Amino acid sequence: MRNYWIKLLVFCLLLGAVPTLFIGLFSYITASQDVKDKVQAANMLVLQQTEMQVEQMLHTLEDSVTQFANTALVQEAFHQSLTNEDFITVRKLTNEMANLRSSADIKDTYIIQFEKEWAIHFAALRKLQELPNLDEFEAYASESKGLMWNTRAKTQPAAQTEPGSDNSMDALEVPEETISLIYKLPLLAGTDKPEGMIVVRVMSDEIRRVLTKSKELGNSYILDASGQMFLSSASEKREYAEINHAIREQISDTSSSSGFFNTKSGGQKLGVSYRVSNYNDWVYVSVSSIAAVTKESQSIGLMTIAVCVSILLLVAAISYFGSQRMYKPIRYLTQLTREANEESDMMEQKDDLVLIQEGIQALASTKSKLKHVMQGQIRHLREFFVIKLFTGQLSEEELIQRTDMYGFPREWEHLLVFAIQIDDLSYTRYADEDRELLLFALNNIVEELLPPDRRFSPVLLGGTQITLIANPEGSKEEILNYAAEQAEMIQAKAMEYLQLQISIGVSRPFHNIADAVIAYGESLEALRCRNSLGSGMIVRVEEIDKRASGETAVYGHLKPLEEQMVHSLREADLEKTIGMLDQYLSAVLHKNSYVKERRILLLQLMMRILQIVQEQGIPVHKIIEGEKTIERFLKLQTHEEIRSWFEHRLLTPIASILQERQESQFVSAAEKIVSIIHERYDQELTLEAIAAELHFHPVYLGRVFKKEVGRTFSDYVSEFRMKMAKHMLETTNMKISEIGEKLRYKNISAFIRAFRKMYGSTPGQYREERSSSRMDTEGKSVDHA
Repeated sequence: MRNYWIKLLVFCLLLGAVPTLFIGLFSYITASQDVKDKVQAANMLVLQQTEMQVEQMLHTLEDSVTQFANTALVQEAFHQSLTNEDFITVRKLTNEMANLRSSADIKDTYIIQFEKEWAIHFAALRKLQELPNLDEFEAYASESKGLMWNTRAKTQPAAQTEPGSDNSMDALEVPEETISLIYKLPLLAGTDKPEGMIVVRVMSDEIRRVLTKSKELGNSYILDASGQMFLSSASEKREYAEINHAIREQISDTSSSSGFFNTKSGGQKLGVSYRVSNYNDWVYVSVSSIAAVTKESQSIGLMTIAVCVSILLLVAAISYFGSQRMYKPIRYLTQLTREANEESDMMEQKDDLVLIQEGIQALASTKSKLKHVMQGQIRHLREFFVIKLFTGQLSEEELIQRTDMYGFPREWEHLLVFAIQIDDLSYTRYADEDRELLLFALNNIVEELLPPDRRFSPVLLGGTQITLIANPEGSKEEILNYAAEQAEMIQAKAMEYLQLQISIGVSRPFHNIADAVIAYGESLEALRCRNSLGSGMIVRVEEIDKRASGETAVYGHLKPLEEQMVHSLREADLEKTIGMLDQYLSAVLHKNSYVKERRILLLQLMMRILQIVQEQGIPVHKIIEGEKTIERFLKLQTHEEIRSWFEHRLLTPIASILQERQESQFVSAAEKIVSIIHERYDQELTLEAIAAELHFHPVYLGRVFKKEVGRTFSDYVSEFRMKMAKHMLETTNMKISEIGEKLRYKNISAFIRAFRKMYGSTPGQYREERSSSRMDTEGKSVDHA
């Protein structure tokens, strides 16, 4: 049965298909929405451009009419009762009116004087009562606005002029659709009885040409302040009547100056964008077809479907072959399980995982039986583990894993190694052939005397009984005292039971269990001293170091040089450090008595230098490159090679890094001091207080500040306070004594002396000079004006 493979295949298909379909749908929706948003943004941008162009046109005409109305010619003529005898004035006015055509496509222009009862068209003067559209102008006059636009189309009036009249005012009809600019004279807001007005009628085609009509961006039109489509045909007005009503409602409800909404007209979905002008409350509208907008989205949808189908086919192929490959181990385990079981006919009918589960249960049962058998051999395994530990044959991972497995102590503060050897057997009842048997007996005594939670398994190694002792808590002194007590007890029991004298070597305390190899060697080294010390001794490796007085004297001579070198390196003084290195190498490399200790002393110096790196938080690998660097160091022979290695591979890189850190610290400290001075210049400032605040020594901080700023702390404070005094004298009316007190001067005389020393004049003289200079400048400005 391959039920598991089928389930795995279905799962892989779902795992690939569901995200693909989701991402495809999400991509299509997002792309479609992006297209709509872009078209909407484009429509809104077009409306904004249209609004700007139309309003620019209207502003231009308004400015031209305003300029015309304010000319001396119009102002003078407007207060006269013009007749046909004033034809020169009339001609000048008509010429100026003709100049307005340069601002826009103007159909008609009127100057109307209600009080004097005359009117001027492009080329003629006429009495007010003879105007065929006088009612229209009187209606304009009754409006409260002094300057306004009228968007209602004007048609030819019903009244007819007398046949044969040579007055051109008979042609005042407006056959084309126009919009009118009404400018009252005088231009006063809120008046409904002006003395007169200027009326300019602009052809609507001038504005209509600005409006766009395209399939992509739709149709644009304009609603006036009353909501009428004053530039559109009757059919367009009927077509967009519902849309205009919806726009007015939305503007009324939201009070927004722009917006977008979807609607339906004539069975077609439309998108409507609008903007309300702050200038004249006209509404600029763009109507576009949603179908045209989403046409590009449809192509995106088809492409998305094609990509999704391709991905699904790829997912299906990957799922099929991937599930086959993932099922391969299951199939292999299933075959092994069937081969191991003789009832193969029944196995064929079971599910793969059920079959494997039964096989694992059988293995677990077998493992339990083997574990029971291994319990009898656990002691030998523990001893074998400890022997491999002392001989350095275990990695750190194996040490941690097997320590838990064999039930050894898991937590300790310090570890320590015992090494027990039998002294001379000449005067005992034992022969040399009994030595191994006696060591075995000693091993049993140690195992009985030391509690299991304080030791690892005692072992025999190289004719020596070895024991690793663990101290769960406490200091090094405590474990050394405990070791001494246990060693004395072991010696006493060996003498009591075996009448045998033994010596015990004790290593240094350590923490990392991997250092047991070193501790094992230290304990044997301690035992080597019993020939000179006598038999039956308990020897600690530290005691060997104390007895080596000649060697300690040698190191005592080198220790000051080493400390001076480390101190100069911490100060990043490379030249002094190299000088101390030369003295150290001369002492070590040119004395015959130091031949055996050279490598140890040089290694010790290198470790001492690297300790500085670690103390500064610098990774050691930035300085040395692992074991190869150490190997290269151990192969150095001549004085020059050793000196060059220390200088170029250790001291120079370390000094460079420390120098960079010090410089960064100097700049940071100086910046903080400057910031404090600028903020608290009017307070009591001392270097000692700032040093305490920044946690530095005042002397050190003073040197850093002078090095970075170039002036002492007190000089910088005085200079900055003088700058602030100068600023206060220029910008405030504070008394000189008040300024001195604010700047922490104890008396006015000290302040005046300090100011005169820096600027060459007293504060009062400086203020008078600045005042005189300002007055001279202002006087020149007035004369120039």
